Amino acid sequence: PPQLILPPPSPPPPSPPPIPILASLLSPPSPSPPPPAVLVQSITYDQYAFPPPVLDLTPPVITMKVSQSAYLASNTTTANGVTLNTSYILVYDTYQDLGATAVDNFDGAVVVAVSGLPINTNYVTVAANASIITYTSTDSSGNIATLKRRVIVYDNCTGTEHRCNNTLQCSSYGLCTTSLMPPPMQAATKALPPDILPPVISPFGTGRLFFTPDGSSGIITNVT
Repeated sequence: PPQLILPPPSPPPPSPPPIPILASLLSPPSPSPPPPAVLVQSITYDQYAFPPPVLDLTPPVITMKVSQSAYLASNTTTANGVTLNTSYILVYDTYQDLGATAVDNFDGAVVVAVSGLPINTNYVTVAANASIITYTSTDSSGNIATLKRRVIVYDNCTGTEHRCNNTLQCSSYGLCTTSLMPPPMQAATKALPPDILPPVISPFGTGRLFFTPDGSSGIITNVT
């Protein structure tokens, strides 16, 4: 008789993969993919939200300190636009500079560097050879300001007199003495001829006058 042939049984389904719990805890999550690129034709800035940067082109302003009670000062301007201040001080006086201050429109108060000190007041000067003190200030933007002070040493004595360094007063007859009286006049000396005559003796009293051949003389007085 014919045999019945059955198909082979189907294999069992595969087991599901284990859940990677431990691996997910040990490894960081994968980063999210970046957003897709967007093509932008142009960008317009809001002028109120993004103001343009301001350039600082203004140097600091230097103000020189001047004592009107100690110095006579007058401002002049040189050819290059630098302000030059002139101060006067008496010869042999000690010059004490009062300095200067500087203020910047962005930085506020800034440091002032000083050069040209000390001032030698032991001789009289004029504008051509006067001492120069320079004040310099620089802000954070690199703008530099400069101010100069010219110091002239003068003598306040009149005529041929001059100020004395020992008394700080005017000289008298060209001499620096502590006395207010003029120096005494010295008497002129005259050479005298040599003395060859002996002294003359004149006796006193009453009597008879006599002379001897050698030129002697005397008085004879009789006593009873």
